[in-house]
Amino acid sequence: MMGPVSRIIRRLREAPLVGEFLVFAFSTILLQASRFGVNIYCADLLGPEIWSLWLILNLGLAYIGIFHLGLINAMNREVPYSRGMEDEEQVRLIESVTLGVVLISAGVVGSVLLLGSTILASDTLRGPLSNLALLLAVSLFSIYLQTSLKANSRFYRMSWQQLVFAGLLPLLVIPLSRRSGLPGFIGGQAIAVGAVAVGMAVIWKFNLRPRFDRRETLRLMRIGLPILGVGILYVLLTTADRLVIISLLDRIKLGYYGLAIMVVGIIGLIPMLVAQQSYPRMAEIWGRTGQVSDVMIWVRRQVVMSAGITIPVVALVLLAATPFVTRFLPDYVPGIRAMKIIAIGPLFLALASGFGNLLNVLNRQTWYLVIQGCALFLNVTLNVILVKAGLGISGVAIGTTITYALYGTVLVIVGWGIARRESVPAAGEGGA
Repeated sequence: MMGPVSRIIRRLREAPLVGEFLVFAFSTILLQASRFGVNIYCADLLGPEIWSLWLILNLGLAYIGIFHLGLINAMNREVPYSRGMEDEEQVRLIESVTLGVVLISAGVVGSVLLLGSTILASDTLRGPLSNLALLLAVSLFSIYLQTSLKANSRFYRMSWQQLVFAGLLPLLVIPLSRRSGLPGFIGGQAIAVGAVAVGMAVIWKFNLRPRFDRRETLRLMRIGLPILGVGILYVLLTTADRLVIISLLDRIKLGYYGLAIMVVGIIGLIPMLVAQQSYPRMAEIWGRTGQVSDVMIWVRRQVVMSAGITIPVVALVLLAATPFVTRFLPDYVPGIRAMKIIAIGPLFLALASGFGNLLNVLNRQTWYLVIQGCALFLNVTLNVILVKAGLGISGVAIGTTITYALYGTVLVIVGWGIARRESVPAAGEGGA
């Protein structure tokens, strides 16, 4: 009996990145627990109707990648690729050019949104939009710093900043939410993000010298925009459910469905954090060897780790959902069924995440975009049909779960087929 257990423990100890993964996972789980606790408290404090307004405004953060024109996406791939090629000068150039675009974008986005909130917004929206302008601006700079850490495989530092942010979030957001409602909720997040970003920049060494190079900017855009397109379609795929609810139902139903949205975010955290650690390693080994078989080693590791941790989390959610909501969020009881239905969906995303990374690393985003586009169309179609059939937010959850299952299955099949069939040149093409 102890023989197999001993072998498993020994393999875990010998496996690469286990210690780093555990620390990063621990900090990420604490951060998500902090966010979840803050969201649960503030959702109860604000009520379903006002909370639904936040879910709409939060789409601005979901689509934040549009504002940096894909350069951060390119940096996340090209920095480890260039490190694999042992080209440190290129690494510095990529980081400097990306920072320049991020700073300009943060200034423009924040200013436009702030001006719009002053001139065009109603009294109800003016406060939330003005604070959202600040949150978007500081988030862009924070994302640059975090991407720099990930691209350079500095996940222990990522873990430290997540732990600090997890502590600051409730200390700032809850009191400001109690005092100012939704504007305080958004403003507290902006202060927390900004404080952590400034602390990171002061304590650790980053490339904070912006450079404005037209040729390199265009090159990075050509690389980053397809990856950004994948990211945007993924966000559309995973937010189409709330857009259908906004269009066909009402805001109070979206408030109830907020439980399902939070659950997807929590369960989807597992494949996300594994993917974050695997992706730069895939890009680096691709730059070093140019061999698909070497990249596939990381794909398999990512799939096994993601699925192995996601399955028990899904089981826990299914068991604990009803008593938890009934006890702590009685106003949201109408959303329990949808939450339990959709909890299964992220498991299929976990199985597919490694193959999504593979397509990005190999610069095969066309396949990725086609699969996502078809899944998005299917998701919206199923959701609309089921809502009009009278199933309400439960119908949206059913349609979304079916879509996730088919999307994940097709992505695995296509990614595996490309890895087996294609013979990719060893030099140059991976970073083209």
